[in-house]
Amino acid sequence: MKKTKQFWILTGLTLLMLTFSASAGTAQPVFNDLKVRLSWETPPSLTGASLRDGGRLFVNDRFLAIGVQFTPRLEELDDEHKQKAFRPDAVVFLDQVELAVSVLIPPEKEGDGALLKGRTAFPSVMIDGREHMAYMFVPPQLLDRYAPRQGDGKRIKALKLGDFIVEAVFSVGGRELGRVYANLGAKERRDAEAAARLFQAGGKVALVENGVWPKDCTPWQYYKFDRYDLTAPSPGRR
Repeated sequence: MKKTKQFWILTGLTLLMLTFSASAGTAQPVFNDLKVRLSWETPPSLTGASLRDGGRLFVNDRFLAIGVQFTPRLEELDDEHKQKAFRPDAVVFLDQVELAVSVLIPPEKEGDGALLKGRTAFPSVMIDGREHMAYMFVPPQLLDRYAPRQGDGKRIKALKLGDFIVEAVFSVGGRELGRVYANLGAKERRDAEAAARLFQAGGKVALVENGVWPKDCTPWQYYKFDRYDLTAPSPGRR
């Protein structure tokens, strides 16, 4: 038993060295070419279900899908202290990657608007220099709940994709790997600090934790499962 335990400890250390020997020195994992793609999505239909529903209940009756495109790479500083691609000699995986998405519905008047937040955990992401996609969603029920009110508060606004301001941040162990925004104004596009301030609600709008849902908590849980990075089960889903 003792020898078996020592074997697995040595094996783990060897794998750790193989994983990060390629990034020894100044090489660091980064996520490049980040883009956010927003779309309205209708859930995949289930055939054979006989459950009754109440018909169309919501003004915003589709899911807001937040697709985040990213390319995992290793980079190192060259002699002029500029980042350049680092090509490892072995396959490299990065463990315990987190994607944090914030969706801001800007207020049109006092009491309007909301900042919805959510996270997806990836047990392992391959640093392969290829394009990856990750998705998170806002359900229609939450969109109606936090959409601005119109007509003296009697009507729910039908939201458009341009109404949302979105931030997506990848990190591992607290270290940022990449950050990207969608639908920023001209000032925020020029000033990263101004962009970050948009997502510091400070009590100005409702803060909704778990308002942006991981893919595994939506009807797209099994959709093309083998085309996306593996996600860790969300709390309560084992």
